[in-house]
Amino acid sequence: MVNARETSQPFVIFQAETPREVFAKRFLASHDFDMSALRKISQRFGLGASGNKSNLLDRLEVYFYRNYRDEDGQAILEQLIERNKNWFTFRTGLCTKQPILENPRELIFSPGKSGWHGPVVIDNKTWYIGVSFIPQWEYDEISKQILEYQIRWLCFANVSDTYVSLHWQGFTFADKKESIEHESQFPYWKYIPTLFDEIQKELAARLDYPVLHNLVLHDLWEDFRLSSDYEWEDLRIRAESGGVSLNVQSPGKSARYDDEIDISDIKHLAKTLSISVAKELDVYPLETTRQVRLEESILRTLIREFGAKSYEFSLSHQRQRILRAHFYFGTKPSAPSRDCFPHVNCYAKWGSSSEQLNFILQHLKSGHANRQPEQTSFLK
Repeated sequence: MVNARETSQPFVIFQAETPREVFAKRFLASHDFDMSALRKISQRFGLGASGNKSNLLDRLEVYFYRNYRDEDGQAILEQLIERNKNWFTFRTGLCTKQPILENPRELIFSPGKSGWHGPVVIDNKTWYIGVSFIPQWEYDEISKQILEYQIRWLCFANVSDTYVSLHWQGFTFADKKESIEHESQFPYWKYIPTLFDEIQKELAARLDYPVLHNLVLHDLWEDFRLSSDYEWEDLRIRAESGGVSLNVQSPGKSARYDDEIDISDIKHLAKTLSISVAKELDVYPLETTRQVRLEESILRTLIREFGAKSYEFSLSHQRQRILRAHFYFGTKPSAPSRDCFPHVNCYAKWGSSSEQLNFILQHLKSGHANRQPEQTSFLK
C-alpha cells in the first residue's frame, strides 16, 4: 500500500523536441510548483499574482516568448528548490569544495542531462539539482496505444561546510506496460544512495551517514521524552528480530501495511512487565515518577532489542509543532528496500523538510551519533 502523503504527480516528458517556452510552461504546471510558487514567480516578473493557475501560466508563457532574460531563471529555481519535499537524508563531515556543474537554468526549458546541476545560491545556502530519467508507461488517447515515456525526477542537495542533505518527493508510476492500471511506489532507495555518492564525489567531501537509531532512541529520547514541557507521541514502529517482523502503529491511524497492530499493545506490555519487575524486586507499588521511568525504560528496551527498522513519532512544545517524522534507520544496507540507508519521511504541516532537518542537526550531539547503545537502569 502506498501512502498518498509520500507521493506527488511526476513530471513526464512526452516530447523532447518541443519549443523551449512550451516546455517551460508544462514544467511550471507540474507538481514541482504549487500556486504559491507560481504567484511569487509571476510577481517577480512584474505580471501580478491575480487569477487562477491557467491565467498565471498563460501570462508566464507570453513572458517567456517576449521578455525572458537568463537572470530570470534564478526566481524560478528558487521556488523549485523551496517547494516542500517529504523525504530527506543527510551525511555529516567535511565539505569545502562547491564546483560549477551543468547549468541548472537549462532545466527550465529542456529535459536536461542526467546528473547534477548547479550551484544555485539562495540566502547564502548552496544547492545542486540532480536529474534522473525514469521509464513510465501511459495510455495515449491519440494513438490508442500504451506508450513508454520518461519521468524527469529531481533531487535537491543542500551543501554546507559540515553536512550535505538530499531532499526529494516520491511518486507512483507504471514501470511496466502491463502495470498501468496498478501503479507502484517509485523505488527511490535504488537511486538516492548512488546520487549521494555522485554529488559527494563532485564535492570532494568526506561524509558519513549519522546513526539515526542512536539519535532518536538515545539523544532525542533522553532530551525530550520524559520532559513535562514537551509532548512526545509514538506513531509507528517497524521492527524485525530473529526473522520475525513487527509493524506497530498508533490507534486511529490508517494502516500502511496489512499486518500493522495497535501501538497501545506494546505500551500495555511495557506496563505489565514494569509491574511484574517491581513486584519481583519487592518495591511495588512504585512512586508515580519511578513507575513511569520504569515503563519507559522497558518500552525503549523492547523497541531497541526487537531490532527497530524504523520509528515514527511527533514532538511538540506547548501545542507548538516541532517535529513529526518517520525515521528509517538503514538497518539492512544490502537489502533492495527502503531500509538500505538512513533517511526521514517528514510531514509538511509540521514544517518543511529543511526546518525539520535543522532541528535534527541541532540535536545531533558531537560524538553521540556513532556511539553504541547504552545500558539503561530501570529503577534509577
